[in-house]
Amino acid sequence: MDDPQVSRIYEFEGFILDPAQRLCTTARGEPVAFTGKAFDALVLLVEHAGVVVPRADLARALWPTTVVEDNNLSQTILALRRALGGAAGESRLVVTIPRRGYQFVGVVRRRSAGASPASNADAA
Repeated sequence: MDDPQVSRIYEFEGFILDPAQRLCTTARGEPVAFTGKAFDALVLLVEHAGVVVPRADLARALWPTTVVEDNNLSQTILALRRALGGAAGESRLVVTIPRRGYQFVGVVRRRSAGASPASNADAA
């Protein structure tokens, strides 16, 4: 069982995501630039990799106290895809599930913060 007090690092498709540090880098250590909401969306989707996250749930998580237009969520996902290297119409890691939501489809490996990738990685 995961200890909620242990910070997690996520590795996927050549990226390393550290939610506690609000940092995403390439495997070579180069930072990846995200808007704040796109980063938050990435964390939520990676933490639920393989599961469809309903649009309404994602919007509530990103804007908990604000009512936003559906287009705001679409633009956030577009910014996320671009930051991960996808073209405007490409959805290599984050796919749209029509009329349902979004799903992170990359292979995610988790490890505790401070652990080496080989010593503490497990499939998410």
